[in-house]
Amino acid sequence: MPHIYKSTLAASVLLAAMASACLATCPTQADLDGGIRLTMVQGETEVLTRLEPLRVNSVYQSEGGYETHALLARGLYVLQLVEFENGDLVAGSRSTHSYELEPQDMPLPVPGGQWVTKSASLDADGLTTAVEIYRFGAETRVTWGACGYTMIPVTISYPDDTSTDLLHWLPELGVSYLAGYTDDEGEAFFDVLAIEAVQ
Repeated sequence: MPHIYKSTLAASVLLAAMASACLATCPTQADLDGGIRLTMVQGETEVLTRLEPLRVNSVYQSEGGYETHALLARGLYVLQLVEFENGDLVAGSRSTHSYELEPQDMPLPVPGGQWVTKSASLDADGLTTAVEIYRFGAETRVTWGACGYTMIPVTISYPDDTSTDLLHWLPELGVSYLAGYTDDEGEAFFDVLAIEAVQ
């Protein structure tokens, strides 16, 4: 085989290997500075971006132009939530939340543990208080393509309400995402299809 063809073949093999390595690159906590995107089975996306050491911004987008922007303490506890439709702020959708502890003191999930806290919420209807119970489930493993992460399920219940929220906490990334919820109208669950760093 002529030398030029050997060189071309070697270059092609090298490029293919490099492409495979890039495709197999899995996001790490360092990628939060630029954003980590989760793509759901139904096409929804959630982009998680670190704003400062103890606060993460979540932008959830679904078909039809609906978005929620949430500010999360420690990548888990909602401090602020705003909704958008086709880029426009949904009137009266903004809510802010505070807890008994400052963000740096809020507990990170530990398998089998729980945190019970009082919360105060301010929205278009005024100021309300409630009790929130965070239950941390057994540690397991989630895999999306070539990327695998430790996961701790977090169930949030409200004694004065019949609804529950299910979050999946990814300790290696320091973030959580909404995996499902139940309320008076039924239940919904969100399965992640892929994870990638935002370029």
